[in-house]
Amino acid sequence: PSISTQPIASQGVCQGAVPLALQVEAAGGTSSPYSYQWFRNSVNSNSGGELISGATQDTYTPNANTVGAFYYYAAVSQVESSCTVVSAVSELLVEEAPVITTQPQGSKVCFNGTATTLEVAYENGAGTPSYQWYWNTIDSTSGGNLQNGATSSTYTPNTNFVIDLYYYAVISFDGGGCDEIVSQTALVSVQPQLTIDAGATNQTICVGGSVSEMEVSYTGGTGNPSYQWYENSTNSNSGGTSIAGATNSSYTPTDFNSAGDVYYYVTVDLDGEGCTSATSEVYTVTVLSPPSISTQPIASQGVCQGA
Repeated sequence: PSISTQPIASQGVCQGAVPLALQVEAAGGTSSPYSYQWFRNSVNSNSGGELISGATQDTYTPNANTVGAFYYYAAVSQVESSCTVVSAVSELLVEEAPVITTQPQGSKVCFNGTATTLEVAYENGAGTPSYQWYWNTIDSTSGGNLQNGATSSTYTPNTNFVIDLYYYAVISFDGGGCDEIVSQTALVSVQPQLTIDAGATNQTICVGGSVSEMEVSYTGGTGNPSYQWYENSTNSNSGGTSIAGATNSSYTPTDFNSAGDVYYYVTVDLDGEGCTSATSEVYTVTVLSPPSISTQPIASQGVCQGA
């Protein structure tokens, strides 16, 4: 006889899964019925294998309880002398269950900034992976919302809305009986752009006087702030001259030696992703000349005691 249908050449499965059944068909030989016997081998050869007890049908389903590479073949025979033929080898690769090795990392960004690209990677498993990203309003990998079009190992979230969302990926496999695996969640926090709080106050002093500390605060944004104060000759928060060393949230001017109005403002920048800068209102310092004596007291006089 000859083998007219060979068993599947190779397949990979996850440990504990059920492999595809192996099948042979024979043709020719004598008119006697065919007998079958399957063998398992540790090398890629259809000789010298171990007889599998009870595997005496034209089909056989191996188990995948042990990780490794295993080789199967069948011998088809008839009762007449020398009427035996051996099939080609069928390779079974049993892989460990897949596990995620790279988890997605969250980020905190400003509105319309670029969030850190989320990425997952895995090892082990069998078959071709498929990816699907989900988002959730709570820190959970169940009950999430499918993110349309997010079907690769990486995904860059949108940041055109101010909200905290948790993202996670589900990886599934098209063969090998591998269970799908789910990543951890990654929080992507989208913050509003920074806004400087109102609070620029006007001050009036005399020449040689001193002013109270000017201070700025802000809301929104993310990241570490940097400040720069400016002095201007016009009532405007642009076009001023930067003040060397004035790089804190507060600033106190000194040395007002002449009368007039002096204007100050501060810019605030954040190093968070996508955060724009903001400029304060104008702080006005009005410097006046000191008052003068327009009428002096009488220079001198003499009087009698008691007058």
